[in-house]
Amino acid sequence: MFMDNYYQSAKHRAWRGKVLRRDKYLCQRCLRYGRKTPATHAHHIKERLEFPELQYVVENGQALCAACHNRIHPEKGAGGKWKQ
Repeated sequence: MFMDNYYQSAKHRAWRGKVLRRDKYLCQRCLRYGRKTPATHAHHIKERLEFPELQYVVENGQALCAACHNRIHPEKGAGGKWKQ
């Protein structure tokens, strides 16, 4: 599936919403350092392309702010072709 179609799919949007709600819309990496930063991205802990069976498992997701997500995936950051 083309990346843009994946991120716009109802299944992905539902998974993303569940991950963000579970993590109270706070970046989980920033929280480790005592910072309460709003999360805007749902990150797959185990890459969905390598573990497609886990792509909609909420426990495989982590709420992250854009800065933390871009550190993990610079190819998806500003100007990248994959957006959430």
